[in-house]
Amino acid sequence: MNKVELEHGKRYEVERKILLRTLLATSIAVVAYLLFSVEIGFKPEIIYPAIGFIILFMSLYIWTKQKKNFILKKRVVIIIYYCSVVGGFFVQGGLQGISIIDTVNMIIILSGLFSGKERLYYLIFYLTTIAVLSVSQIFFPEMIIDTMDGQPMYIMVTLYFIRLGLIVNHVSILRDAYQKEHKKTLSLLREVQKLNDEISSQNEELKCIQEELQSANENLEQNVRERTQKVEEQNQKLLIYGYINSHVLRAPVSRLMGLIEVLKQETNEKAREDILKIIYSEAHEIDEKIKQISKVINETDATLMQDLSEKARKLYSDSM
Repeated sequence: MNKVELEHGKRYEVERKILLRTLLATSIAVVAYLLFSVEIGFKPEIIYPAIGFIILFMSLYIWTKQKKNFILKKRVVIIIYYCSVVGGFFVQGGLQGISIIDTVNMIIILSGLFSGKERLYYLIFYLTTIAVLSVSQIFFPEMIIDTMDGQPMYIMVTLYFIRLGLIVNHVSILRDAYQKEHKKTLSLLREVQKLNDEISSQNEELKCIQEELQSANENLEQNVRERTQKVEEQNQKLLIYGYINSHVLRAPVSRLMGLIEVLKQETNEKAREDILKIIYSEAHEIDEKIKQISKVINETDATLMQDLSEKARKLYSDSM
């Protein structure tokens, strides 16, 4: 059973309770009226209709207790009760008699049994009927009789209390239903407020996480840029080193190797000494070139990096 069906079930239970108590109280009022009428004297014109009404309302009570087709039963009972109220208007003194209580009670019953547009239609129809009956009583008073006229006071008081008790009962049922709905509404409002607080807290957490992610992304981008720059610098250094190694050092190393070959073949001591001096000079030159290369490779300034190739070319030209 979904939530909508559950709500309808609760609504039908309240309506069913109002309808059953209305039928039961009406039957009790008719029984009391019948007993009092028998006590003061047997009048067939009063006794037989009263018995008929008792049988009718008790039958409706038993029929309504069955939960199937409640909407249909509700409408049938209301139509019958409406007819009994209108009929009672003409035989119980109209708006000046006890039927005025039944008239008010009917309005409460309609308000409790129906909702929405259906309740509005029923109330408009019923109030229009009351207006027509009131006009009839004003302009055609001979149409209204009061069978309660001349009854003992205790009978009148008892019937009034039964009808007033029914009104109080209906108001109590509607009040209890309202209080339950009110409590339920307050509970829902508290749940909604709790959910709003949780959502606000989660939004704050998400905001903090978003800020952290944004900061991490910015740091990541900065780190990537820095690392990329370092890699590019290293690559540039490697390229320059390869350029220098293949051009700047090749000439002195080649000369040095040639002198070594000459030294191996030379047998004259004086010539060998001269060749060794030249070899020493060439080795010293290679050492200087290597120091210069190291100095150039270790230069990391961004503006100097652009001049590395030029410096390498200059070293190469100086070595020639």
